[in-house]
Amino acid sequence: MKHGLAILPLIAVAACSGGSGGGIDAETRASYDWAVLQAAPDTVPVYTEVGLMGCRMSGGEPLCGSCNTTVSAADYDHVVGALLEEHRLGRVDTEGRIRVSVTSELDHADFPHNGSRAGIEAAIADAHAWCEAFHPERFEVINDRRETDIATGDEE
Repeated sequence: MKHGLAILPLIAVAACSGGSGGGIDAETRASYDWAVLQAAPDTVPVYTEVGLMGCRMSGGEPLCGSCNTTVSAADYDHVVGALLEEHRLGRVDTEGRIRVSVTSELDHADFPHNGSRAGIEAAIADAHAWCEAFHPERFEVINDRRETDIATGDEE
C-alpha cells in the first residue's frame, strides 16, 4: 500500500515536467536540477546515480522529484538501495544558487547482492529499473568509485 500512495505525489511532479517544464524556463530548471543533484548522498556511498523527475511550482516554491540508486562499501551490508524522494527548493545560498530545503521520502527499495562484482552490478541494474518505473527525465551518475572502493571479499 505504501508504494501506491507514494506514486500519487510523484505523478503530479512528472505530469508537470513534460514539454515546456511546467512553465519553468531552461535556466531556472538547470538550477533546480543542480540543487537536487547536490542533495544526493555523498558521505558513505561508493556509487550514486540520480534520476531527475522534473519540477513544478507548488505554493510559490518549486517541488522536484528524484530517484537515487546507491551502493555503499562492503562493510555497510550487501545491499543496493533505491530511494524515491520529493524535494522542496525554498532556499538560496550566498551565491544565489537554489538549495533543497525539505526532502520527503516517498518510497524506497533494497536490492540485495552476494558481494561479488557481478552481484553488485546486477543489483544496480535492478535498482535502476525500479527507478525507471517512475519515468525520470534523465539519469546522472554523480559518484562512481566501484573500481577502487568496493571491497567484495572475493578474488575476482
